[in-house]
Amino acid sequence: MISQNILIAIGYFKTGSSWLDCHLFKNPSSGFIWWTDPSLRHKIVGPHPLAFDLAKCSEQIKSSLPSTLDDQIPVIAVERLSGNPHSAGYDSKEIADRLIALFPKARILIVIREQKQMILSTYNQYVRASGPCSLSNYIGKPQIQSYKIPLFSLDHFAYNFLINYYQKLFGRSNVLVLPYEQFKTDPKRFVGQILEFNGIKDCAGIVETLPYHDRVNSSLSWMATLLMGTLNSLIMKPSQLNPSPLLPFKVCNRRFVSYLQELESKLPLAILEPCNSAIKRKLMATITEVVGDYYQESNAITSELIGIDLSQYNYDLPVDYSFYAGDGTESNGNLANNQVLSSASSSKLD
Repeated sequence: MISQNILIAIGYFKTGSSWLDCHLFKNPSSGFIWWTDPSLRHKIVGPHPLAFDLAKCSEQIKSSLPSTLDDQIPVIAVERLSGNPHSAGYDSKEIADRLIALFPKARILIVIREQKQMILSTYNQYVRASGPCSLSNYIGKPQIQSYKIPLFSLDHFAYNFLINYYQKLFGRSNVLVLPYEQFKTDPKRFVGQILEFNGIKDCAGIVETLPYHDRVNSSLSWMATLLMGTLNSLIMKPSQLNPSPLLPFKVCNRRFVSYLQELESKLPLAILEPCNSAIKRKLMATITEVVGDYYQESNAITSELIGIDLSQYNYDLPVDYSFYAGDGTESNGNLANNQVLSSASSSKLD
């Protein structure tokens, strides 16, 4: 095991991770130091559950630990640690068990996002990565549950499951959960909580220096998503998400994305904006129909677990839900001082 105090940012995907990596965790003035080993994801996530060797993995990771810390906190920021949404996060519990065995003193950062917006953004990323399914096929339940390979599941975004498990493993005070919507509406507060959670000094000074308006890893436009989603099943290079295109011309999806973006840049906004808005509305209508009230109870439990009233960020909650957070504080999203297990935690979703 590795005894150093470190921060592990496990995702979720599509919650501002690229911005945090670029402008906070890799920023030498932030109090963090980036753990640069590019093979960390493979070492932690890759091995088969029956072949995972804790001692071997621990030694390999120790050798890549930053040698000079200077009171800086090492950061492992890998979205894949929360599970891959395209395969329903099937291994997220296994990964959590590996992390507590490897890093028993770690602090955990989890960033969540309202589920309908999360699914929409996840589908955009799926198409960009050459996924061939329509949105309806991607998020819909298969007619025959053969359980041969893991597929997308709504349960992956029922956040209370993973949050509760990490709190049990690492301790409630060592798990910080923040909504991505807070980053969008109040980024200084969002970043300040991460700094305070890790005991970093001069939080106010650091918070004021960061480029919050800088966009990192922008999504594909909805016009491009529609076109690429149609072509993925026909001509793209075979991949894990798209193993058998009809005509495997070996068109690289990244190159094709660049081509689409270049093409779009030449179109007038008077055409682009209404088309993108119309396509997005149609996709969101499909998601809303499939999701229904599926996440209401989960979001109620999540609110209690993290000490934040998620209704203020437009998460779907039961009509009669009342938020309770122990001492009433919601400012830091951290449960070190909030004893918030309510009767909701005994629900069937807990």
